[in-house]
Amino acid sequence: MPDAIRRGPDWLDHPDLQRLLHDFALDDVQIELVGFRRSFAGKAWPYLGLVRMVSEGVHPVRWLVTLLHELAHVLDWRERRRLLEMGLGRPLQRGDGRRVWRMDRTHGNLWRRQFARLAEAAVAAGLFPGNEEAVLEHARSGAVSSDHVLLDLQADARVEADDLLRAESEARAAAEVAWQSFQELRASFRAGVVVHFDGGPVHGVVTGQVVRLNRQTCTVTADGVNWRVPHNYLRLGPAPPGARPAIRREAPRDRFRVGQEVAFRHEGVRRRGRVIRVNQKTCTVLTEQGETWRVAFGLLKVAADPHS
Repeated sequence: MPDAIRRGPDWLDHPDLQRLLHDFALDDVQIELVGFRRSFAGKAWPYLGLVRMVSEGVHPVRWLVTLLHELAHVLDWRERRRLLEMGLGRPLQRGDGRRVWRMDRTHGNLWRRQFARLAEAAVAAGLFPGNEEAVLEHARSGAVSSDHVLLDLQADARVEADDLLRAESEARAAAEVAWQSFQELRASFRAGVVVHFDGGPVHGVVTGQVVRLNRQTCTVTADGVNWRVPHNYLRLGPAPPGARPAIRREAPRDRFRVGQEVAFRHEGVRRRGRVIRVNQKTCTVLTEQGETWRVAFGLLKVAADPHS
């Protein structure tokens, strides 16, 4: 084990963490280290027994919290699989994976239980000195992100990631500004409030109602369709008079109607008939020979006269 923990991956050599992995039968999990990612600090593929962790740019204390988060997904998957196999009375077979996932949400109660178990064991093993209560509260809350967990990043004397403390401080200050902005938006864009936004040249200016305020977007429902719209795209109230209308493009099926005379070719033979049903992607055509064909819209031609 190194004398100091300067990077998150240094934890993998820590005997207390190795003992924790052994106690939870997680020795076989492959922990793969990757470079900086904007989208995640850790990611798990539980059915493969694979956890991918960012190796740089994350404070070691937060890195360890994220590692426990991802390992909880592996434990969650294994527990679901065990319960499903007990219910089926047989081992899991190919194609049963979807049934395992349907047993609970990705960050549902089963995962929360496993995360709390891991956090309690890690705290008992002394892996979070000075942050015991914060880590336990975070794990038991079931929160997905640890960005807003108040951790004392200097409490563990083994961790010497001073170069990351400044970045952590700057990130927290930016998060506080974003949080204040979010609170102001929450006051304006409450559920049920009527808003409008520009949906582009095809949809025009869309008027709808706010369903949910998300961190970066609002979920807005309009004519039975849910949109995820960035906050700065939204304007309060309905669309003003004269706002850009939607441009309705003619769908292929709109060119045909029941009773219409059509023609098509099959293997070089031209056939003619009458539309008896318009389907989603085809027309059902009754030919002059009394045969029924289902023909794609792109292969049909409106027959205005016998020589068309």
